Amino acid sequence: MAAVYPSAIPSLKDKHPNLPNRINQLELNRPIQAGQILNRQNVVAAKAVASGLRSLHDLHLHPAIIDDDIVQSAEERALAVQNVHAGVEYTPANLFDMLALLNNNVTALRAEVAASRAESANSIIKIRNRFMAHGVLSPTRKAVQGSGLPLARARVAGLDPPVVAALEVYGANVAPNIGDTPPFFNGSIDHLLHIDILKLICFYNEDLGINPGDNLAQRKGAVRVFLGL
Repeated sequence: MAAVYPSAIPSLKDKHPNLPNRINQLELNRPIQAGQILNRQNVVAAKAVASGLRSLHDLHLHPAIIDDDIVQSAEERALAVQNVHAGVEYTPANLFDMLALLNNNVTALRAEVAASRAESANSIIKIRNRFMAHGVLSPTRKAVQGSGLPLARARVAGLDPPVVAALEVYGANVAPNIGDTPPFFNGSIDHLLHIDILKLICFYNEDLGINPGDNLAQRKGAVRVFLGL
């Protein structure tokens, strides 16, 4: 027998009647009926609405419609839909397992929302950097969870041992969160050294478009592109 939703889940518009049915292709009037067959697309759609509204709010678009309350309500609905799927599909063996599962879902959703907010902010930062050309650039926010130390290590061949040692010390002591910006960032890209760029790779957990064999000039160029130039 196919799994079904045990209870109805109202749409975002049901909770906030003044909302339109759609905003920028985001479907706000998608209720779920009790007894309806479980459809994972409902989870995808709810997350897309929450992430999309958060991005629009961060960009100050549709301010008369999208406020903090609407965004928070959308995020809570996405979590509710996901938790229903988790509870019905996996049925934990005991209450402790269920609580752990719900906590993991909350953590995962928060990470997704944080990454989405960082990416939205980065779009604005990169646009601002383009106007700076080769002046002092602003750092983007971290959007990928975890340490990029393995990525940085793969790009130290041929560098002096003190540079490699400094990277290891940095990687062991820096644990940034999604949305953070690198400490002591030098926006004058022309003045960056190999160690500065390796630290950025470690911080962002992204290779910044840098290949292991690239020289310093090529690496500086990749950093400029990463920051929006």
